[in-house]
Amino acid sequence: NVKSSKLRIDVKASKGQINVNPLSANLYQGSMNGSVAVDAAQTPPTFSLKQNLSGVQLGPLIKDAAEFDMVEGKGNVTLNLTSQGNTVSALKKSLNGNVALNMADGAVKGINLTKLVRGAQNLGQSGGLQTLKPSADDKTEFNELKASFKVNNGVAHNDDLLLKSQSLRVTGNGDVDIGNSSINYGIKATVAETVDAKSGSMT
Repeated sequence: NVKSSKLRIDVKASKGQINVNPLSANLYQGSMNGSVAVDAAQTPPTFSLKQNLSGVQLGPLIKDAAEFDMVEGKGNVTLNLTSQGNTVSALKKSLNGNVALNMADGAVKGINLTKLVRGAQNLGQSGGLQTLKPSADDKTEFNELKASFKVNNGVAHNDDLLLKSQSLRVTGNGDVDIGNSSINYGIKATVAETVDAKSGSMT
């Protein structure tokens, strides 16, 4: 379901080796440019992907590509990945390489971290528990979101997540196990002192 324009695909194939370079297009108000290589002469076949997405509206792209609606905002993504296998499951578990994300002026949907931290601050007071209940339109807005991942045998490790807004700073680290569809990840959300000087900051 991904929508693109000005798509360019140059393919060269010889003796079971396929090289697509460039693989480029305009998509979601930005562009992508990179290459894909497949070595089908090996058993199992190997794949490599190098791709740069620049100035792309990532929310609509991810929603159309994966039916996953959790983020909004424009950003850049760098992918440099290799894998091998005959099935999707095998390819996920043998992923290796690097991924980097840099977004600006967007939001993470489904959770309002500022409200959550403030709600924790008010626990025990009147209405304190009510403030922790999520609502359908909750989202955490940010001015900047950065993260890089080192992928090893299907597990993407990150230790430099940084999300910033005028009132919030979020850091995080952990693992996303792509091959086994599991996450082991921790985040720390801090409400800035300048937003609520009376009660100070809280993480």
